[in-house]
Amino acid sequence: MKNLRKLHHVRNLFLIVFACIMAGCADDLKNPIPTVEINPGFATSGYAKISAVSQNETDTYKAVYSRQYGISRDLTMLLTVSEEALSAFNAANGTSYKMLPAEYYTMPTSVKFELKSKNADFEVVVKSKQLYKSAGSVQSASQYALPIRAIAENSDGVDENESANTVILHIDMAAATVTTTIPSAPVDLFFVEESTAKEIKTMEANLNFTGIDASAISLAIDKNASLLSDPQYKLLPEANYSFGQVKLDGTKKLTADIEFNAKNLKEGYTYVLPCYFKSSTVDYAVAQSEPVYYQLNITEVKLAIAGASEDETVGAYSSLKTVKGSINVAANSVLPQELTINMAYDPSLIAAFNTNTKSNFSTLPEGTKIKITNGKINANSKDMNIQYEIDITNLKLGGDHYLVPLVLQEDDLEVGSVEGSKVIYLDVAKNLIGTYDLTVITNERKRNITNRVFAAKDCQRGWDDVQATAQYGFGGDGEWYAVLFSVTDEDMPGKPNCKKIEIYTFLELLVATGGSNDVKDNKSYFNTETGEIYIDCYVYESWFDNTYKETYSFKLP
Repeated sequence: MKNLRKLHHVRNLFLIVFACIMAGCADDLKNPIPTVEINPGFATSGYAKISAVSQNETDTYKAVYSRQYGISRDLTMLLTVSEEALSAFNAANGTSYKMLPAEYYTMPTSVKFELKSKNADFEVVVKSKQLYKSAGSVQSASQYALPIRAIAENSDGVDENESANTVILHIDMAAATVTTTIPSAPVDLFFVEESTAKEIKTMEANLNFTGIDASAISLAIDKNASLLSDPQYKLLPEANYSFGQVKLDGTKKLTADIEFNAKNLKEGYTYVLPCYFKSSTVDYAVAQSEPVYYQLNITEVKLAIAGASEDETVGAYSSLKTVKGSINVAANSVLPQELTINMAYDPSLIAAFNTNTKSNFSTLPEGTKIKITNGKINANSKDMNIQYEIDITNLKLGGDHYLVPLVLQEDDLEVGSVEGSKVIYLDVAKNLIGTYDLTVITNERKRNITNRVFAAKDCQRGWDDVQATAQYGFGGDGEWYAVLFSVTDEDMPGKPNCKKIEIYTFLELLVATGGSNDVKDNKSYFNTETGEIYIDCYVYESWFDNTYKETYSFKLP
């Protein structure tokens, strides 16, 4: 009986709780949780421009259409063309845009906001060239607009703000334009009097469209150019130039060659050729604010040595038995006949250079072999390279720097003179500095190893004590995280002609140099015969408390 009474009480308690729950539900039905409305809209609601070019087959406009709220539901919006919206825009803004005919554009009929997506962007493709031809001019084509209004397929829970969901896309038509590249100064050419040589220069222009018929563009002369009003200038005679065909270079660039000669031209004048691009059709506009001036000068031969200076050196380094290189000697003009170019070693200049530059270069040991392959600048050419080869067998690896002054022998020239310094000072040293062919064999740490070996003193980390001890470095992860090392005099066991390499830093300082990284099982070496630098070791990195295998080969190109 007691159990029955207990069950009765439990039943009553359950009924009370159930009644409370139902009462709460009734309140919710009377005051439901508000639903957040989806609020689609154009990023440029109201008005935007479609940039088009008259000779482009098509131009594409991306309409950015997004929503901020209601992304938990998908939504389809119908894209309609609203003449009513265009009329209202014209009335409000004092414009007279016309409806863009359907045959001159394509766009989707609807877009869908996918579940959790904030954007439903779409593209409008305008058939620019067809529209331009139909309209008859750029100005007329720019009178069209496309009024788009987006309407919800199902408007339940959608904030269909008419202003936000309407955009007037105005066709902003530009002329197909050829824009000439104008140099900052006249282009100078130099010829020796009575020269039969020829030289070619190239005029360039950029396009704002694709699909040009290059045959409609040509070069012409501006005989009334302002520069010609100066009596020191004369118009270049027609016999001294010829125009090449205008060509399309890529898709948006034009080039045209101009060939020059100096036949029958005399000193005393600067001959000028003012050039411009012109179009044979109104479909292509040419934008050129002034002519491109070519100045032809009749002059004596002047020679210049690349790298020559009174107080600067050019590095000439090698880790092998010889240093090899070349020196470029160039004339200011295409030469009508060949010209002898000779250079010679002159150690008497070393002391004065050291004094003037506060340097301390050494002189090569007596009897050091220096081979200079002299030659000629050929007729109808402007320059040549002199090859040199210096024997550094007896120089110490990582030792002194030696100054080698090579002097152009001006007395040997058949014509002309040297402009600027006649001397190129080579800084010759036996060391490992240079750019190598790098092979990364093992790189467990996945670091960005660089292929340039530099002097340790040039490291940017400020490891002064270590940099004063080490000889060289390379980038262990870019050049900031450097690996500094030296080549020792100790032979590498089992490796003929190889010397051991001592490593001082690997990305950071090592324990032995005051840091917390470390190098273990170092089998790195330098091959004195081939010039190969071989790095082979395990690297402990304190950052990750881990050890990595690293093996790289640096070989001479």
